[in-house]
Amino acid sequence: EATIFFFDKRLAEKLHKAKRKEIIIETLKRGFKQLEKYQHPKLLEIIHPLVETSESMAFGTEPIFGSLANIFGYLQDRLRQDIPSSLREYSFLEFEVKYGLLQLSEALLYLHYSSNMMHRNICPQSVIINKKGTWKLTGLEFSEKCAESDFMSPVMCQPFTSKIPKILQPDLDYAAPETQLSSLCSPQSDMFSLGLLICSLYNNGRSPLESNLSTGQYAKQLDVIDYFSDPGVNAIQYMDSISIKDASHKTNFFNSLKDVLATIPKATILLFENIQVFARKTSKDDFKADILPIVLKAFDSTSPMIQQYSLIKLNNSEISFAQCAALQGVRKVYEIFEDPGVCKMVIEKAKTIIDEECDLQVQENVVQSIELMLDSMEKPQVVDDVLPILSKVKLIDSDIVMPVARVYKHMLSEKKFGLNVHLLATKVMPSLIPVAVSSSISLDEFTFIAELLQEMLDQITKNQRNKMNTEITGPKFE
Repeated sequence: EATIFFFDKRLAEKLHKAKRKEIIIETLKRGFKQLEKYQHPKLLEIIHPLVETSESMAFGTEPIFGSLANIFGYLQDRLRQDIPSSLREYSFLEFEVKYGLLQLSEALLYLHYSSNMMHRNICPQSVIINKKGTWKLTGLEFSEKCAESDFMSPVMCQPFTSKIPKILQPDLDYAAPETQLSSLCSPQSDMFSLGLLICSLYNNGRSPLESNLSTGQYAKQLDVIDYFSDPGVNAIQYMDSISIKDASHKTNFFNSLKDVLATIPKATILLFENIQVFARKTSKDDFKADILPIVLKAFDSTSPMIQQYSLIKLNNSEISFAQCAALQGVRKVYEIFEDPGVCKMVIEKAKTIIDEECDLQVQENVVQSIELMLDSMEKPQVVDDVLPILSKVKLIDSDIVMPVARVYKHMLSEKKFGLNVHLLATKVMPSLIPVAVSSSISLDEFTFIAELLQEMLDQITKNQRNKMNTEITGPKFE
């Protein structure tokens, strides 16, 4: 038993201009050759090769029940078909739909990952159901090779146009927006079309984007879907294909990017990862005015994508990831600019986020930022801002104990920081002494802290002895 696919070439002569007849025939033959080349259990099986005469061509496949287009009566308004009642009256059980979609997914996995191919025309007429009830993918007439460097990268493609016969183009009702609006396609375009196909299964076989073969109507349908009317989505779509854009397009895009960058988690992550490049290629004033505020705004972000950027797992705070990512990004900026203004902005932010409930990873990032920027600070900032921040840090882990200890040692080495004996005795040493008996530090770390405490105590001792001797003997006059 088999099913014969038959095409009468004279039909092409009746429906289309003579010069297009050969193009139509070659397109149909290409679909057959692709099915013959890419064989998979979830692609329609060819059991007899193509036979061609001057008037017709035909090939044989496994026995089929019909296509989704047949069952739903799709295309009846375009081309009347004599569909048997067994197809017109058929209705799917829910498990049939689920299993059928799983089979289509397997077919696409094979095309995308094993064959490096895009289908480019996922629609009801491309899904065949065989006599056993298996859903098979067919309709490879418009399939394209994926990008060689990265198969998920978009490649140029021909959008739907009224200047070409409909039979020579993918179904516009199931086309992904980027294929029609940007002339780009990728395996993700197939997945979008699959999504529309899934919607059609629960919409009497009708796509949510009913274009009536009109590109203008297609665009209007997209506008109706507010989900896609998002500047962030448009920006990311452009960024995905920016490598093939010309210089003038890129310039216009980057000029407008700052208006939407803060609303796009993916773009914000891109900014974090490449912030040193942005800093080097942007003037200092422009960077501080346009880009740095976006980085600092990430302190308050709850985006999972931004949270994951920090590559750490935290438990206590929903925004800890974003705070760490922002601190890491700003430190990279400071390494380039060494700008006191950047330092001030970071300290002000740190004061608002650090408290006793603040996550340890955030505290560690705050201390590392202070350690990096300490030399650009003056006494008032150290005494009024930095010391209160350090006093709230939980010294329970060596990863945070040692940066704090190094900051204190640096402060102790220079008088400009204003770390006087009163602050040493009442603020600094009381927080460090318990660490000396902690089991979480190594011998080298204990030695560093013990020597630091001794240095602080020596300074207090020297100061107090001089003060007391002066009080006992009184000032000397010559």
